[in-house]
Amino acid sequence: MSKEAKQKKQRSTSKLNYASAKEGAQRREQMSQGSNRAFRIPKGLTRYQLKDGTQRLDFLPFKVGKGNPSAEEGTYHFERTFFQHGRVGAGNESVICPRKTFGKKCPICEYRAKLSQIDDADEKELRDLSPKHRQLFVVKRPGKDGLMLLESSYFGFGELLDLKLSKAEEGDEYDKFFYLDDGFTVRIACEEESIGRGKFVKAKDIEFKIREEQYEDSLLEDIPCLDDLLIEIPYDELKELFHESSESGKKDNKKPSKPSKKDDEDEDDDDEKPSKPTKPTGKKKPAKDEDDEEDDDDDDDDDLVDEDDEDEDEPKPSKPAGKKKPVKDEDDDDDDESSDDDDEDGDDESESDDDDEADDEDGDDESDDDDDESDDDEPSFDVGDKVSFTYKGEKLTGTISKINAAKKLAHIKVKGKSDPSIVALKELKPGK
Repeated sequence: MSKEAKQKKQRSTSKLNYASAKEGAQRREQMSQGSNRAFRIPKGLTRYQLKDGTQRLDFLPFKVGKGNPSAEEGTYHFERTFFQHGRVGAGNESVICPRKTFGKKCPICEYRAKLSQIDDADEKELRDLSPKHRQLFVVKRPGKDGLMLLESSYFGFGELLDLKLSKAEEGDEYDKFFYLDDGFTVRIACEEESIGRGKFVKAKDIEFKIREEQYEDSLLEDIPCLDDLLIEIPYDELKELFHESSESGKKDNKKPSKPSKKDDEDEDDDDEKPSKPTKPTGKKKPAKDEDDEEDDDDDDDDDLVDEDDEDEDEPKPSKPAGKKKPVKDEDDDDDDESSDDDDEDGDDESESDDDDEADDEDGDDESDDDDDESDDDEPSFDVGDKVSFTYKGEKLTGTISKINAAKKLAHIKVKGKSDPSIVALKELKPGK
């Protein structure tokens, strides 16, 4: 602390409770990033996303920090792999999966593992809850100023890049493409693909071109450590965020037991695809006791479906196949600077959301008529109701914290248990 700062601190006798200007700046920065809570965009970098057409980019190295799964700490590497959950909480936010990214407990993965134990569990919901494989890169357009942060799904870009690097001949030296003084410019040809109402951009071809200019080591001073950009949300906070939507429904006194047709469209975005025949309801497996349940990585890995697996099963575009329009080369409109502004717009139109919407395409819709018939046979419950049910011969009571009307399941908060029990609505009885 400087001498002037010490003197000023000694003179201050005010008892006012001042807010922190630094914390306020950090909060405003987070709010400006919209629904993205998976990573920070450092000051001085603009966000870039791959576009339909051809683009040329120089990939740049950063000094690796702790926890990078692809490189040793202290070396220089070009990407940071992470896994994220999309559409979490009432704000449909994107968050880091702590289990797949940091090897820590994840409340969303734990909930998904429990849900998968039910015989007729919603396959679409299981896919939506699975963490998606994504990557961060620092890139620069050749001949232009300014560093950019590229975030993309592994299926949309990284998978093809890895294939090109692994199949390259020894003399090509393409593995040095991100070196400052001996690197290559990467030419990426992308195409926009559609699934239902969702669209996403996928790399179709990658070529390594000799750079027209190389870079000085001094550029490293402006390149952030990508490992430090990831936002790790504490377990309890992430758990609260995950159940946030059900809590807001409780405050509004809304009955979630029978969602409207419009709600189904907004939540699932899968009305483009005809509904599949529903499976006959079978006997459900008994829910595991939360006190006895441990997080088994091997079992969870079998359950989790990564984004590349999901997208491999994607249906063909609904539009009839016709003559493709020629791929647009970025060199034809280098003077169009407006695209940079588009890259920094809201996260609601990000590739991450498009990928999630593509995941929704495989969902199964249930008609309103089916809901009407089921409501006549089962008692109606609301969030906050006290109920009782029998588990392993023991009668338990608790409070409903969440209702999955589509699957006719309720999440029951039982006193003395940290995690909710998942019980079929038809097995519940009004509690006292």
